[in-house]
Parts: sequence; C-alpha cells; structure tokens
Amino acid sequence: MSSIEIESSSADAEYVIVNTEDRGKFEKMVLISKKLYSSDIFKNKADRTKRRKLVFRLRILFDQCKFKNEEFEGAVIKSGWKDFKQWLQETNAMKLESDKDQIKLYEMMNNRKEINWSFIIGPELNENNKLLKELVDLTSKLMKEYYDESKHLGPWNSDKMGKELSDKDSHCIIIRNNINNELIGYVCFRTELNVINLEEDFLEFYVYELMIDSKYQRQRYGEYLMNICEFIAESKECDYIELTVFASNIPAIKFYRKQLDYDFDKNELDDYKSDYRILTKILS
Repeated sequence: MSSIEIESSSADAEYVIVNTEDRGKFEKMVLISKKLYSSDIFKNKADRTKRRKLVFRLRILFDQCKFKNEEFEGAVIKSGWKDFKQWLQETNAMKLESDKDQIKLYEMMNNRKEINWSFIIGPELNENNKLLKELVDLTSKLMKEYYDESKHLGPWNSDKMGKELSDKDSHCIIIRNNINNELIGYVCFRTELNVINLEEDFLEFYVYELMIDSKYQRQRYGEYLMNICEFIAESKECDYIELTVFASNIPAIKFYRKQLDYDFDKNELDDYKSDYRILTKILS
C-alpha cells in the first residue's frame, strides 16, 4: 500500500511535509522531508514559493519512481534537477552507499515515535541563528563547568562552539519532543580523512558533540543518536569512530565504554589524560 500524505507543519497551509508509506526508492526523499519542510529557513513569501515548487517536484519524483519503476537518479533529473548532486545539495540528504542502507537509516531514525528528528548541515546553522543559539545554549548548560575547569580546552567560549557546529563539514542530527517541540538533544559529527603518511590513511568519523538535555537523560536518547552515527559511519566505510570526553565526566566515560563498547585510544598522550580522554571504536 502506498500513498502521499500532505500535512501542515504550521498554521500556514503552504508549509507542508511530504510523507509516504512506500518503502521503495522514494525513501531517500522522505528521509529529509521532516527537516526541510519544518525548517525556519522558509519564513518569508519568496521562500514559501520556493517550498511549494520543491514539494511539486518531489511529488513528480515520487510518481516517476512508484509508477514507472524509474531508477532514482534518473528520476531526479527528469523531475527538474540538473543532476543527482544538485538534488543532494538542495534537499540536504544524507547519502549512503546503497539504497538498502538508506532505507535502514530511515527506519532507525523513525524508531522513536515520541520524537521529531532533523538533519542539518553546518552552514545551514549560520542561516538560522535561533537554532544555532539553542544548540549552543544546551551545550553551555551541560558543559560550561567542564570547559572552565579544563587546562587545555577551556575556558568555555560560546562563539567557538557555534563555529564548530556550523563548520562547512559538520552534520547535526537534532531531536525534539513531538508533543511540545522541546529540544531533547543533538549530535554533531564530521567524516575526515586522517593521513598518517604517504602510504597510510584512515577515514575517521569524529563525533564532536553529543548533548542530551538533563531532563531527557537516562532515556536512551544518547544511545539512539550514537547508534545512528555508527550506522552512517559503517555505511560510509569509515575505519573508526572517535570522540573526546572530559576526564572528570565519569558518567559519560562509563556510557561510551560500558554501553557502546568504546575503548581509550591507544595514541592518547599521557600529558592530556588528566584533562580529557580520547575514545575510539574500531569498525569492521
């Protein structure tokens, strides 16, 4: 059974989300619809016009894939995009290596029915100061004390954190309570090539921040986001996942080591271990 459902995401009926029960090639589009059509970026008349045009093109794309069994990348071009790369840039999709992985990611993202999720790339946060401030404020609330006590990473600097989150290579997954839209938390990550020498390099998946508001902690939201990160990293064939934790943040260290099977990185420098620890998970 397949259908297209158009629903309002605000009082303005022009603000719509495209959903479908179909589990075929249209999943790549559905994956990003929640983020795109609920975004504060579309806040004036010109942007709403852009939104309506995009919705129309997405519906054409769905029909191409559903009724004509069109290859997805070919259908993208026939639906008005110059090429598949432009579609990815315009819709901000997280492209994985296979359709199977893309569908699996979508299913994982929707595994928690009580939340709304969104994918945001770093530069997009520069266009949404309200959201960027919300993420920085949550990080400050949870981590300012640790930064201020850190010899090597402190003191806390809101501007520096904002630049990290909005970096051109950053990706954020943001989760909210779907009843009151309250921010639950977010994870920020990048995929980076770590070059050791001319003959040796590794593809690194680096988790820069994992923040869950204190009122939502111990409800497995951190595990939910980290499992998604691990799946994305494996799909992109990264060699390992790496992250940094303040040495005094014992609950976080226990969370990563006991619940998620991370180990202390073998290349840690002794001079920094009293300040922060580097945790790594090798991917098969």
